[in-house]
Amino acid sequence: MRFLLTNDDGIFAEGLEALRTEFQNAGHEVVVVAPALQQSAQSHSITLYHPLVLRTVDLPGGGKGLAVEGTPADCVKIGLHEIAPMRPDACISGINNGSNTGLNIFYSGTVGGAFEAALHGIPSFAISLDTKTTDDFAPSARIARRVVEQLLPYAEPRTLFNVNIPNLPEEELKGVKLCRQEIRPYQDAFERRTDPRGRVYFWLKEEILHPEATIPQNGHGAHPPDHATLKQGFVTVSPVSLEVTDYEKLKALEDVTIDIRTQTSIVRRAQSRRSSSR
Repeated sequence: MRFLLTNDDGIFAEGLEALRTEFQNAGHEVVVVAPALQQSAQSHSITLYHPLVLRTVDLPGGGKGLAVEGTPADCVKIGLHEIAPMRPDACISGINNGSNTGLNIFYSGTVGGAFEAALHGIPSFAISLDTKTTDDFAPSARIARRVVEQLLPYAEPRTLFNVNIPNLPEEELKGVKLCRQEIRPYQDAFERRTDPRGRVYFWLKEEILHPEATIPQNGHGAHPPDHATLKQGFVTVSPVSLEVTDYEKLKALEDVTIDIRTQTSIVRRAQSRRSSSR
């Protein structure tokens, strides 16, 4: 099979090299198009106001890859339209250095690259390893290949699977679980600093999940949440929708009339109702 590989940690990242080696050794054809530099937390952004510079590079384990001075989504666009000689059977983005569960999917460049492929009708997989300290991605690459090969027959053209792998020896993994995205906000914190010229700046600290607060998930609680399940030692697989329309809210608003010609402020009307109720 043919796979387009990308990531957000850069074309020389150990996770990407482990994926390439694993899939090639299994007899698959791979094309590597990845950012020239670190692009974490770039989400689904694309480059508009400067050119995308491309260069062919020698990959650590041998072979060639294409380094793009752009985002993961840029890489996928270039890969699909300018580089890949034939349409790939799937796109794989990763292996990311760190998990991408819960709200991380909105920020992740790894997921953003997979999103771009799915928008073009290519089944895609975002693969992440739950660690920021290892340089041995070979075990997680083996797990990723097995998951991809077994899920691909069930993937529609615009399917995106978000896959997270615990940083555990293979024999300690508890299995694979289909999960929902856990919607738990972060407790953001910033470190305030001052530069040599006296200017104040802020550095985002390591994000910590809120210990209790969750956002209601509209009755979709039958499947376990991805973050908690990953921490229990399971490989998590979450199908991600490309459409973000809130259909329940859309239906609830069907009988609401919005009059753009009205001169009465909705704020004044609300205040008037509160006053009359006292």
